[in-house]
Amino acid sequence: MPMFNHVQIKVKDLAISRNFYQNIMDTLGFQVVLDIENEVVGYGNNVHDMFEIRQADTVAPLSSNVHIAFNASCQKDVDNFYNVAIKNGASCNGKREC
Repeated sequence: MPMFNHVQIKVKDLAISRNFYQNIMDTLGFQVVLDIENEVVGYGNNVHDMFEIRQADTVAPLSSNVHIAFNASCQKDVDNFYNVAIKNGASCNGKREC
């Protein structure tokens, strides 16, 4: 199942963001597929199906107000992703009731 071609967000602290995203991407089975030291980390299936985090700088300003939805194979994976994200510092924007 494709994640998407690629999406990139600019982050304030790449090391902290890498730790956060590594934990939640593991819940969906996505691995690091691109790693440019101190600049960009990409998670997904390959470099044409990934989510990237990039260190913000004067050329690439910090991203804000971003909404991204990742594919998951079942509700259990969605719940696990949510729980791991919360445990790693994410905040809830409102749970979806089914």
